[in-house]
Amino acid sequence: MNELEIRKEVDSLQASAEAVKITDALSKQNALEFTRAIKDKIEVVKDHYAPFKKKSYAAWKAVVASETEMLKPLEIAEKIIKSELSRYLTLQEEIANKERARLENIEAAKAAKERARLIKKGLEDEADLVFVKPVVVEQEKTAGVIEKTEITVEITSVKEVCQAVIAGVLPPVIIEINQNKLKSFIKSMCLTSVPGLNIGSQKSVAIRR
Repeated sequence: MNELEIRKEVDSLQASAEAVKITDALSKQNALEFTRAIKDKIEVVKDHYAPFKKKSYAAWKAVVASETEMLKPLEIAEKIIKSELSRYLTLQEEIANKERARLENIEAAKAAKERARLIKKGLEDEADLVFVKPVVVEQEKTAGVIEKTEITVEITSVKEVCQAVIAGVLPPVIIEINQNKLKSFIKSMCLTSVPGLNIGSQKSVAIRR
């Protein structure tokens, strides 16, 4: 059977399926038999494409393997350089922060001295207008390089994280619930009611050929 013939039968089965309505035991049995015919046709389609998929997959795997082998040294080299850049930029940030703190302390001392001088002269209103001058520490910029500051987060207690969500410190969106494991646990424990969950049931059908 060629691909065109298979296509005609597949389209015909889809059209027939759209007309199926189960209203009694007989129509249910007919639907079951029709489902078996569909499953048989699925196997026909899979068998038809299997040789092509096998050849294509083997060729694809060979290309991917060759590409991966070629890229690996470059990826390692890029990782080394990025790691070194990260170390250098982090060090420069630390140096800049220390310099900023030093200058801020100097400006704070100047402002305190100026306020004290004005107060001594009885100029309290003017003293209240004396603020610490903002400090800007220039850092070197490199064309083509985008610097980002990443944070590291390690979960030390899942329970405390959940409590933080309940308290509103963290948003609920950070918690990713594994639906499959949740359903499996509820089913195995025969639970019918759990706070925060709407537990129901729905029939599914598996047809044996």
